[in-house]
Amino acid sequence: SAVGSAKGVFDQRYVRQTADSKYTDVQTRAGQLDSLLKTAKSDWNALTAKVESIKNDLDAAVKLANTDQQAGEEAEAAIAEAGGEIRSIDNKGYSTTRRIGSSSKSFGSGISADVSSASGALRRAQTELSQGNYEAAARSAASAKRAGQHFLKHQVRASVAGKAGRVTHVMGRVMQRCRLRVASGEQD
Repeated sequence: SAVGSAKGVFDQRYVRQTADSKYTDVQTRAGQLDSLLKTAKSDWNALTAKVESIKNDLDAAVKLANTDQQAGEEAEAAIAEAGGEIRSIDNKGYSTTRRIGSSSKSFGSGISADVSSASGALRRAQTELSQGNYEAAARSAASAKRAGQHFLKHQVRASVAGKAGRVTHVMGRVMQRCRLRVASGEQD
């Protein structure tokens, strides 16, 4: 029967309770229909209406189960992508190179990203996924990814640039003093 053939759809990993309950209801009603079909002098018009109702409800339950599965898979993929993005940012050192006079210097070694807010959003996404809140899990994963990218784009660069700028400023003052001393004939 169509009801029995649909069982595999409801055995998928991300099918939520609502779809499963609708399928269980369809199974129960289809079982009751079997006994009515075996009864002599059944009302065939009423039975036809019940069959159509069961078929419509089965189609709706299958559609819901497939939608659940797709949403769960999309959330899982979004979480994996956000996790990879956050790990790539977290396991990296950041620096920049500035010219000071005639030499190039590297600054900012040892600066690392603080991805705690992104990690928190990722944990929230994982919890929502495990609770069957697939749409919320996907949104939290996207938020985690954006938080990591935002940090990488703005705060790490600002930290590195800030350190390099401070060092450049200090070195510029030192070089200026050295030129003043040389110009005035002083020696170190």
